[in-house]
Amino acid sequence: MRYLHLPASPSPPPLSRKLKGEHESCGQWCHAADEGYKPKKLPYGKPLTDPNLKEALGDLMTKYALKSANLSKLGSSQANESFNQMVSTKAPKRFLIKGRNSDIIQIAAKCGDSSFDTYVLPEKPITSGASAATGLSFRRGTLFHHNVEVEAQRAKDGLVKFLDFIKLFPNPYIIGHNIKNFDVPILLFHLDQHDLLSEFETSVCGFLDTLPISRSLFSKEEVNGSYSQQSLVKSLINKNYAAHDALQDVSALQELFMKKIYNENELEKFLFYSSYYKCKDSLQPLVAQKVISQNLMKKLAEASLGLSHLAVIHRRDTVNGIKSIFKKCKFCIRSDVVNKLAHYFDSEL
Repeated sequence: MRYLHLPASPSPPPLSRKLKGEHESCGQWCHAADEGYKPKKLPYGKPLTDPNLKEALGDLMTKYALKSANLSKLGSSQANESFNQMVSTKAPKRFLIKGRNSDIIQIAAKCGDSSFDTYVLPEKPITSGASAATGLSFRRGTLFHHNVEVEAQRAKDGLVKFLDFIKLFPNPYIIGHNIKNFDVPILLFHLDQHDLLSEFETSVCGFLDTLPISRSLFSKEEVNGSYSQQSLVKSLINKNYAAHDALQDVSALQELFMKKIYNENELEKFLFYSSYYKCKDSLQPLVAQKVISQNLMKKLAEASLGLSHLAVIHRRDTVNGIKSIFKKCKFCIRSDVVNKLAHYFDSEL
C-alpha cells in the first residue's frame, strides 16, 4: 500500500494571496507594480478585505493547489472552457456511467457461427456484489469462475485478440444491449489506454444499442414490464440463459436480434459512432453554463456536432449559422437557446 504525505499546514497558493492584495510571490505575469494598476476583475477594482472571505478563499485554493498534478490536464487553452473542463472532470455527471474506467473481465462476440470469448485479468479487486452476480473472483493474481480457475489474458492482449476477431469481417457493426451508456464507454476507455483506439475505430463502422430499439418496437406488456435483455429473450423467444456470462449473453442477443429486431430500413436511425462521446464531452461547458440542456447536448452529439463544429458554424455566419444547422438537423429549438449559443460564441471570439 502506498501513502502520500502532505504538509499539515501548507501555505496558501500565490493566486489566493494575489486576490487579497499580497503580490510578493507573484511572477512576471503580475502587473501589480505597474503605475495605475487595478485588479479589474475584483469588486470595485480593489483587493478583497473581508477576513472570513479571505480565509475561506485561501482554504479553497490550497485544496486545488495540492491537487494541481491531477487538475493540470485541462480541456482547452481558453480560460472559460478550461475551467469548465476542470470542474466537469470532478463532477459525476460528466460521465455516462460511474467508472468509465471500470475493469473489463470478459469479452465475447459472435458473427454468424464464428465466436470469440476471453477472460481478462482485472487491475482492481472484484467487489463482492459483482462476484455474487457473475461468479467471478480474483485471488492472488488468478481469476476464478465459480471457484474454478480460468485462463485469463492481460487487458491489452485480450483487446488485441478482440480486434483480430473483428477484422475477420468486412465493415462490421458492434451490436449490444444497453451498450451506449455502459459497454462502449468502458471499451473505448480501455482501448485508448492501450493505444488501440484508432485501430478499433478504423475497423468498425459503428454501433447499435438494442435497448432503445426494443423500446420502440415492443410495448411493456409484450416484455413483462422490463426491457432488460434477459426479459426480452424470455418474453419474445421463450428462452432462459446465464445472463452474466458474456458468451451466453451475445448468443442470446444474436438470436433475439435476428428473429425479432432486425429490419435494415428501421435500424439506421439508431446507429451511433465513437464520435458521439467526443462531441458529448466537448459540449459539457455549454451544459455547465446552462446554455443548452442535457437533452440538446445528446442530440448534437448524435449529429456529430461538437463544440468546435458549432464554433466554426457560428464564425462563418454569426447571424444565422446556428439557426441554419439546427434547421438542417430538424431540431425544434427555441429562439432563446439559439441566442444563448450565439452569445456564447460571440464572447469567445
